[in-house]
Parts: sequence; C-alpha cells; structure tokens
Amino acid sequence: MAFSVLSSLRLGFPVVALLVSPLSAWALDATANTRLNIRGGPGVDSAVVGTLDPGERVGIVECAATNWCLISRDGEEGWVSSNLIAPVVDEAPDSHDCRAFTLPPAWTALAEKGNAVAQFNLGVMYAEGLGVELDFAEAVRWYRAAAEQGDACAQTNLGVMYAEGLGVERDFEEAVLWYRAAAEQGYARAQTNLGVMYAEGLGVELDFEEAVRWYRAAAEQGYAHAQTNLGVMYAEGLGVELDFEEAVRWYRAAAEQGYVRAQTNLGVMYAEGLGVERDFDEAVRWYRAAAEQGYAHAQTNLGVMYAEGLGVELDFDEAVRWYRDAAEQGYAHAQTNLGVMYAEGLGVELDSVEAHMWLDMATENGATIAVDHRENVARSMTQDQISEAQRRSQVCMASNYQDCD
Repeated sequence: MAFSVLSSLRLGFPVVALLVSPLSAWALDATANTRLNIRGGPGVDSAVVGTLDPGERVGIVECAATNWCLISRDGEEGWVSSNLIAPVVDEAPDSHDCRAFTLPPAWTALAEKGNAVAQFNLGVMYAEGLGVELDFAEAVRWYRAAAEQGDACAQTNLGVMYAEGLGVERDFEEAVLWYRAAAEQGYARAQTNLGVMYAEGLGVELDFEEAVRWYRAAAEQGYAHAQTNLGVMYAEGLGVELDFEEAVRWYRAAAEQGYVRAQTNLGVMYAEGLGVERDFDEAVRWYRAAAEQGYAHAQTNLGVMYAEGLGVELDFDEAVRWYRDAAEQGYAHAQTNLGVMYAEGLGVELDSVEAHMWLDMATENGATIAVDHRENVARSMTQDQISEAQRRSQVCMASNYQDCD
C-alpha cells in the first residue's frame, strides 16, 4: 500500500486575475433615481424592509451579479435594484480599493465620460459577465481606458488579460509592462504578479532575486498570496538562502489570514519538521483548515494523515472521504490514493473495477505513480472488467466528475 503524500512546497506561482478585492478602505455612495423599495434579500421575492426616496444618499456594501446591491443607511442594511441607483463618484479619492460594484447603466454613462473608477468597474463586469454579457475584448477596452489614466487596479487587470490571452493576443511582455506600472504605485497584487513573471521567466529573464524583491514588497503589506510565494522562495532557496524558519514565518502570516496554499504548506512544514519541530497534530490542524475550504491538495494530505494514523486516529473511512472530495475535483494524487483504497478494500469494499477507474483517471491526469498501481490491479481483472473501468473513467471525466458511479 503506497499513499501519495504531497510535500512539495512550490505552490502559489500561478498568474491570477484578482478582479475583486476583499479590502474595504474605499466606500462607494449612491443615490436613488426614484422611490424604491429596500428588501431583506437580493430579489423581488424578498420582504420589503424600507424605502428610499429620490436623491437619498446611501452607502453601497456590495453588489451581486443579479443586479441587486446591498446598501447601508443609518447602520441598517438592505437590498435594492442596481438599475435604480446611481453611484456618487465625484467625491471619490484618486485611488480605490479595486472592489467592483455591478451597476451597469450608471457605470456605462460615467465610463463614457472618462471616469476611471467607472471604467475599471465596467471592465470587471465585462470580464466576469456581471450584469452584462461576458465580453473579454470589451473588458480590455475599459481596463485600458482606466489604465492609461494611471488606475493601478485597471493596470493590474489589463496585465492579467495579456498574461492569459483574454480579449487580446497573449503577450507576456505587455503583461509585465502593466504589472510594473501598477507595482511601482505600491499595489500589492501587481507586485505579486510581477514577482510571478520574474520567478517563471515570463516576459522577462528568469530572475529569482527580482521575484523575491517584488514578493517581499507585497508581503510586507500583508498580502497573503505574496507571503506564501515568499515563503516558497525561502523553502526552496530561490533568490535567497534556504531558510525553513523564514519560510514558516511567511507561511504562518498568510495561513492566519485563511489562505489555503499557505495553510497547506505550513502543514507540510509541521509534518516534515522543517523550520519547526515535527508535530503531526499541528500538521493535521492546518491541513484541515485548508481542506474544509475545498482545497484539493490539503484534502489529499489530510486523507493521508487518516490513512497513516498521523496526528489522528487511524481511520480509513475518513481517509476515503477526503480523498474522494479531492479526486472529484480532478486532483490526480487523490485519485491515485482513492484507487489504492478500493484496490485494498480500505474504508470501502474491495472493488477492482472502481480502483482501476480512479487509477485510470489519475494516470490520464499525469500521476505517474498511478500507472504501476493500475497494472497491479489489472492483473486480477478480466478484460470485460478492464473495459468497464475504462468506460466509466471516460464518462466520469466527461461529466467533470459528476457521473462517476
């Protein structure tokens, strides 16, 4: 029996489109275009809890993709139709916190007048299909309009569009240009993405020291993604001297913010005794924190802890549960481990067809260790059983793991 314990620390390098920020430093106000009802939830079926008068000013807390906004008035909150309110941006500061508010009619009018805040918001709406039809080219147009006015949030998102080839031809050099423009304004997300470009050699020469510099700039602002990447650099000795204790420090800073990759990596450090005393209980705690947020890598590692009885009582049923959660996300190592459980009859009834099915999918998804396991299982199967397992694996993958029975 061999379980795939994932102890790789190289996590957190993907270029990500962080279009909506959880920060709340910038509050958006709006006024009602007409008298309208305030409801207890986003939709006309929700109970009326108050009314707004024409021209009455309220604060917007958030806006949903369903064209409803949560507003705040005198400490009380409720929902109103975003089509019937207009944002007040004439008093907005030069910079904003990159939150996006779904207000299609109002933003369009303001964006066409050259308002950068509106242009950024409209770009997000088109990039995400929020209140408008998804249109990457239109998103790029509005991001560019705001970016050329120096809006760091729009510059970052425009960089993402170039890095991912969304609405434009993929162009890493152009992505770097826009990330740098925002990074030099101190914007942590842009600094992180610029660090990624240096760490991966995308649009610039590979330069780990420069990657570390930008990660650190963002990490010192408390940005969890950057803190995790900086931890990786210390754990791998890339651009800095290898230092597990420093890696742990940065992982912990991000993990305590609930960042799943950091929580998983911190769990690995405890499980392996790197930069901290080996502590399986603590490893389980951090794996569980990330696993309960649906992170497949952590779910797999938590499954391993149950399968091996490390930091928890040996519990094959629980191991299977966590492996399955990750396997149904398409995670190859979890699929391998789940296949092993079926092959050995651990936590489930022994089932060679089910084992072969999961090992087949793991192999297809790049888990080389699954190949040997699959061959071992196949030795005790008939050709009809193997064909059935292969058929089921194809159906399962084609259904995005929704039809795997």
